[in-house]
Amino acid sequence: MGKIINLPAELSLADLHTLAVSLRQEVAAFTPAPPRLPVRYATASQTEEIGRLVKHPRISRQHKTRVLVNIRRLDTQAAALCIRTLHQLIAGETDTVAA
Repeated sequence: MGKIINLPAELSLADLHTLAVSLRQEVAAFTPAPPRLPVRYATASQTEEIGRLVKHPRISRQHKTRVLVNIRRLDTQAAALCIRTLHQLIAGETDTVAA
């Protein structure tokens, strides 16, 4: 599995540092990556609400296109943020260029 290293009786500080770095790299090579959590995409109700909100006349064509192109990539948190932003745009609280 690992290398067998014959060490001299006395090591300098630089040698110890080099050995420590080498050992860290060896351990990192055998350490498995942490498991990724599955992505929770936007729910059907969130997708429907986004589709309903982008049809409002206050939503610009450019913003509508950008939202609809990316709608399948949104996770639940991004969808909630998108819904909140669309509500603000419709209420006139946010400028369409900033959103």
